[in-house]
Amino acid sequence: MNIVRERLLAQLPSGEEGIKYRMPAMTVRGKGVAAYDGCANHCSYLPMSGSLLDQVSGIPSWVVAAKGTLQFRIDRPLSAGLIRKLVKARLANIFDVQNGIRFDFLEEGAIKAGGRCARGNSTVRGAGIAATAA
Repeated sequence: MNIVRERLLAQLPSGEEGIKYRMPAMTVRGKGVAAYDGCANHCSYLPMSGSLLDQVSGIPSWVVAAKGTLQFRIDRPLSAGLIRKLVKARLANIFDVQNGIRFDFLEEGAIKAGGRCARGNSTVRGAGIAATAA
């Protein structure tokens, strides 16, 4: 589990660690990006979306994929590349357009820019401002 946590931290250095659904999780701006958990015989990665796994290719055959979870052996953690794909897809999923505000993210999960949307087009402002959807 520590390997999955370290790989998530590498992808989301500006993310916050917390607990979601009684599991350790990573969040960005209060939104769950991924949770993970360990059981007696396997570990689980939860991308916090039931439809996200259908959008990501390259899930190995030894990983058991069910709606909203990936289960894998304790001694065979998910690769950094797969976690990168899952995180990137989740960030795109939750922050595409939210309350009329669009966010763009850097690879590591930090906000690159945010701004109001008009007719589907985004007016992107620099990352120095805090775009809020209040």
